[in-house]
Amino acid sequence: MKNAKRLIPYIFPLLGFILIILVMNGYQFFKLKRDVNDNLIQEIGEVELRELKMFFSDAEEMLLLIRDWGRNDVLLRNGPVSLHKKLIPLLDRQQLISGLSIASEKGEEYLLYRNDAHFIARHSVLQGQETLQSYTEWDENILITGEWQAKNSYDPRNSRWYAGSGSGDKVQWTGVYPLPETMTPGLTSSISWVTQEDKPLHMVCALHVSLDRIEKILSRGRDKPQSLIFLVRPDESFLLLNRNTTSGSGSTGDAEAVQNLIGKWREMQHPIRKLVRIGNEKQRWIATFYEVGQNDNLSWVGVAARNGELVGWLDKSLFSLDLVELVVAVGGGILILFFMKRSGLLFHRKEKKNAKARLNDYLLRGEGGTVEFKSTVRVNLKTGKLGKEIELAWLKAVVALLNSDGGSLLLGVNDSGEVCGLDMDNFDNTDRCLLHVKNLLNQHIGAEYSPFIDISIVTQEKGDVVMLECLKAASPVFLKIGSNEEFYIRSGPSSVKLSPSQIVNFVQQQKK
Repeated sequence: MKNAKRLIPYIFPLLGFILIILVMNGYQFFKLKRDVNDNLIQEIGEVELRELKMFFSDAEEMLLLIRDWGRNDVLLRNGPVSLHKKLIPLLDRQQLISGLSIASEKGEEYLLYRNDAHFIARHSVLQGQETLQSYTEWDENILITGEWQAKNSYDPRNSRWYAGSGSGDKVQWTGVYPLPETMTPGLTSSISWVTQEDKPLHMVCALHVSLDRIEKILSRGRDKPQSLIFLVRPDESFLLLNRNTTSGSGSTGDAEAVQNLIGKWREMQHPIRKLVRIGNEKQRWIATFYEVGQNDNLSWVGVAARNGELVGWLDKSLFSLDLVELVVAVGGGILILFFMKRSGLLFHRKEKKNAKARLNDYLLRGEGGTVEFKSTVRVNLKTGKLGKEIELAWLKAVVALLNSDGGSLLLGVNDSGEVCGLDMDNFDNTDRCLLHVKNLLNQHIGAEYSPFIDISIVTQEKGDVVMLECLKAASPVFLKIGSNEEFYIRSGPSSVKLSPSQIVNFVQQQKK
């Protein structure tokens, strides 16, 4: 029982050490899980959506190029055959565009779209109540491989992309609808201009993009974490674009989560690249949003995922505390306690005298190699005015003590060893006095030496005393006065300035 009682002072620190290890591991786990979660969702947005953002930008630049051709009258001048030969290379370079349309306010239209490995060009001309459509099929060498015609009541001016084309430099994007000829679901971007002919015409050019081509961008040769990618239109309706989730794109749960994320995002004033978090059906979701498109008709691409699906692997690999780590922690704690006990640092450390007792010891000892007195911090007693020379005088003493064997400087004690206080310095309070002393030390000696200087104010019956207790510094200390530096050491009760050659000899002797 007696031995057990002796162990009690050691057991509690050891248990505390183990508890700290456990708390730190738990905190690191949850912090790491959150950080990995955030980094993964942002990485999807930055890396996986890079091609999608580039595609939207490239499509709009292509529309602006075609508009410039149209304005300069180099687009329609030589008829449909010349037009198709000009546009086929453009579509051939941009594989993600399904087709391209150019229409005028008179109802005439040129449509170029892909059909497997070939391109098909359709020229539509209004003839009374009917529309004559002439088709030509082109191979990869831009050679005609087939021709045919059809008649119907088609009018391009009634198309969604024509009606929403706007005017000027603005590129407009439609919602999802069946694309011309192919009837596959997709989006269309369009731009309009006015020709420079004698009788100007309002023209519209449109690029058609099927959704399956957008999905190709999002799933091209990459192993993605479980995530939802969706397109947010300007009216804040959305369209799920990929099928990267276990529940499948378009499931009720996914659609509801995306809708709630967009609602929270709207409440946050539509931030870009900032993480959005919600709880939905007892699951935590995280999302981030990125801009696509240009000008006023801006859309956004969002990336969302369940927390568990992104970082579920962490639960298996990090949450269980390694037994080896725990054993090492316990063994290390026991070893540390043992050495602290042997060295007398544990429970038997001698208490340091309080500041007032130390001050009395210095006053009884009087000035010498390790103790010096100064009457004031900043006031010249002969003139009664502030004097920089007074501050530099005690700063020289501090430098000398740091360069020698350490010691104490007392401010507010006269040469006779009597406490005179700091009233002459006229500080508002002791805090102001301490701040002034510390600023002078940082300015003229350096903040890097603050660990070697203990500063305190001791209140006596006759007044306050600033007590600076200095340890011997690990490296030479210089007093900075403007652009000059001076080196001092203690020689008896005085601080002596050394010349450069004397500094070299002093430092060499200290090393020996």
